[in-house]
Amino acid sequence: MYSHSAGAADLSRVPAAVFEPTFVTTEGDLRAGKVFAATLPACKDALLVSALHLFGPSGGMKKQSSGSQIAALVTNISLDDIAGKVSIEKFRARSLTPDKASCCTDKADTGAGDIAAFAAPEELRGLALRVATRPVKKGDKVFVISSIASPAVTRLSHAAIAEGMESGYWLYTYLEPGFVVRATSGAPVVNEAGEVVAINLGGATSKTGKMMGYGNPAVNWSAALASMCQRSAGD
Repeated sequence: MYSHSAGAADLSRVPAAVFEPTFVTTEGDLRAGKVFAATLPACKDALLVSALHLFGPSGGMKKQSSGSQIAALVTNISLDDIAGKVSIEKFRARSLTPDKASCCTDKADTGAGDIAAFAAPEELRGLALRVATRPVKKGDKVFVISSIASPAVTRLSHAAIAEGMESGYWLYTYLEPGFVVRATSGAPVVNEAGEVVAINLGGATSKTGKMMGYGNPAVNWSAALASMCQRSAGD
């Protein structure tokens, strides 16, 4: 049974919006990372948001796909929520990935950064997370919402402290000893109000032995994603 980490923030409803996806692609099924349901004021429908680098060698594919290639690559999606309660059967994929999206190894200073996005099924609208309008500041407490690849850890919310920006991405230090970053790419990073402030992309152990994470902040991609919604609505 999964649980939530203790703390002042009540994030008990957030994990219901986070899923382990299966992407049906023209190159075969891809099971990697996480996706989450989100809403933006400019978007009529809910969105599914994840990380673009999953559609490349990091996710088990032969080569990295660009943002503009996702629409032709991904044909269908199915979802299993991280709490193990809800499964959504295969539905047709409609990519809303910004053309300016880039892989996590690229700087995000001038583009949308590492993001992939799709139209979400109607039933997810009530679960979708709001995207924060206030950016993260250094010292803010944030939470990565994800199941992790460790049977000993059942928490779904993992606290961290925002440390600062590097090449357009936020760095944060996990407060949880022994945190395992594998399979958390694409998970939402939320503030204490449960609003999305970034897309989790991965992490590494620092020279001091602390586990560091890094994420693509909403300020990089929210406007580009809103533009994709408006373009899609006009088609």
